[in-house]
Amino acid sequence: MRIGIDIDDTITNSYKEIFEQIGKYYNVNSYYLIEEGYKYEDVSKDEVNFPGYNNFCRTVVENLLKTVSLKHGAKEMIKKLQEEGNEIILITARDYQEFSSPYDLTRQFLKENDIPYDKLYVGIKQKGRFCKEKNIDVLVDDSITHCKSAKENNIPHLLLDNTFNRDNKELDRVYGWYDAYNALHNLKEVKMQES
Repeated sequence: MRIGIDIDDTITNSYKEIFEQIGKYYNVNSYYLIEEGYKYEDVSKDEVNFPGYNNFCRTVVENLLKTVSLKHGAKEMIKKLQEEGNEIILITARDYQEFSSPYDLTRQFLKENDIPYDKLYVGIKQKGRFCKEKNIDVLVDDSITHCKSAKENNIPHLLLDNTFNRDNKELDRVYGWYDAYNALHNLKEVKMQES
């Protein structure tokens, strides 16, 4: 099975750490933003309250992403999935507008944290369409937008639970990497039975 996996807030715990930095940088209450479920898109599109977000990413977030922690079980479950013969395709929306070299930044982080993968794609904004074009069987992501895009393109998806996506009840949700592993294993069995 070809498994597409997002990085930020799917493999890593970047959300809380980035929003704490947003609070410091813009002198706002980061706890409020987190509790209210603010998304990166909310901040990046709000030039009135958060001017120069791309500059913030280049000067603050880029360094933070070099040391961000991993989600519990992410590395172990991804290794197990790969060892079982699945192709791991990492797909991130990180792009050159926000980061000086998103591919190198990401590749170095993955290497230092021993995260296995077969392919890495950066700057992907339409993940559902991308998965369809690349014949990816399933997408694991924390983003409602990307999971909806997968669903619209008839790509199975797993929405990794987070505070900013809990209001969505229509997508297939998983609660951590052990839950994701079991859901992917079940999906693979169904796929094998259908073929």
